[in-house]
Amino acid sequence: MKPFFSNSVLGASEERTLPPCTAIKVYSATGTVTIRFNDGDAVPAKSGDVFETPWPMQFEKALVITAAASAATVIFGVGSFGGGAGGGAGLYGTGSPEAAQTADPGTTYYDTSGGGFWVKATGTGNTGWVQLIA
Repeated sequence: MKPFFSNSVLGASEERTLPPCTAIKVYSATGTVTIRFNDGDAVPAKSGDVFETPWPMQFEKALVITAAASAATVIFGVGSFGGGAGGGAGLYGTGSPEAAQTADPGTTYYDTSGGGFWVKATGTGNTGWVQLIA
């Protein structure tokens, strides 16, 4: 399966059901976020927490709930934030990776100067990056 990532922004006490995925990252949150995997018990999470399962296993029903949070941004998809499962290793640097970072599709990139989050969508050179969070 081809790697892909998307994001979801939730408000206070908002609940969201994510599509089947292999990776979930709490990108930012004010307060506590809970995630319920495959109808299991709710798991508390905070900014920076990553949940991954190896392909072909998937989180079939990932229900994200913000509890005492004013807002949360969650990144989810098929791939890996740190390598494997169809995605490349996670990269970081300052500024945009477009025309600056060579990587395989599925690789993630974090802009340490602006807080942006990117994923390499196409190609194997240094172009084809898509910004998910500005």
